[in-house]
Amino acid sequence: MSYVELSRVRETIGLSVPDSSSSLSDGLIQGEIDRAGDKIDAHLRERYTVPFTDPPPLIRSIAGDIAAYRSVLAYYGTVDLTELDPMVLRHREADRLLRDLSGGKATLEKELDVPSDNTELAVINAYPGGMFTDRDFNLYEGEPPRWRAAGW
Repeated sequence: MSYVELSRVRETIGLSVPDSSSSLSDGLIQGEIDRAGDKIDAHLRERYTVPFTDPPPLIRSIAGDIAAYRSVLAYYGTVDLTELDPMVLRHREADRLLRDLSGGKATLEKELDVPSDNTELAVINAYPGGMFTDRDFNLYEGEPPRWRAAGW
């Protein structure tokens, strides 16, 4: 299953290698998209049900960055990318996120189960005392502000 669209990967590649869009075939990029999905599934199968039927935005981003990096490597061939190349930095961050997700240091966002009817929602103040008074904002006539009285 593809976690990212081909157009998104082309867009990411264009940020780093503007002249590459005509040199990289859709087939090559789609192959890298598929490999990125396989890599994600291999890393996350112990913690999540994969493949994701509706991938979270973070998974889409990771897949896009991995696929773009691998496509740029195919474009350059034997030319080494520098450590500060945007594709290298994106790939390094995607790999770190994938390791954090698989190791439990990070988690994927979960959809909140919010009722469609607002009647079940309530705002609760967990603080037992009063939060603020008029005096805290110098809205009480007749007294100096607390910060001035305290010598601040």
